[in-house]
Amino acid sequence: MIRASFACLVVVCVSACGVDGPGSGSGLAGAYELSTVDGRAVPCCTRTDSVTGVSTTALSGRLTLSAAAPETFVNTPAGVALPSSCVYEVPNGAHIHADTVFRPDGSWYLLTPCGRGTYALSLTERVDSGGRTDTTTLDYSGRYSWSDGGDSAVDLVGSFSGSFARGSRGVSLTLQTPHIGIYQGPPEPTYVFVSGP
Repeated sequence: MIRASFACLVVVCVSACGVDGPGSGSGLAGAYELSTVDGRAVPCCTRTDSVTGVSTTALSGRLTLSAAAPETFVNTPAGVALPSSCVYEVPNGAHIHADTVFRPDGSWYLLTPCGRGTYALSLTERVDSGGRTDTTTLDYSGRYSWSDGGDSAVDLVGSFSGSFARGSRGVSLTLQTPHIGIYQGPPEPTYVFVSGP
């Protein structure tokens, strides 16, 4: 059998228990506000594209996580730990297209959805280009997973991954766009989201 992993998938951690707010009980379900980007309080962190000259500044962000049970993260052949719901074992000689596995005997089956909860993420930026300034909101949504093991992993499938920490002021989530394989571009920003008081 060959282990096939969808390395482009990223997941976020959340647990399933009665939730009054982010981090209550053992889960992560709730709403989080963007606190910092690359260690600096928002609004901050203007980045200028060296080719186009377009500048973007992080203004705000909001992340909402539904209740979800934690799951184990496993190491994949790509060298990336992914939630177990995102790692599939397929027969030798099988081919995968989108969410369908085609067996060598001609039969096929659908892969189960990856991630145990849902998320919605909005990032608002100011974009300066050629003397014109606009505000843009980038919206992401999908499924996520999390681990309550020693790694405290969070993975938003298809967009961001990172970790979470519980403290006296609530829960913080540190997220970054993952790079799998050889990536030679500039580092991606690191976003920290915190639960309300």
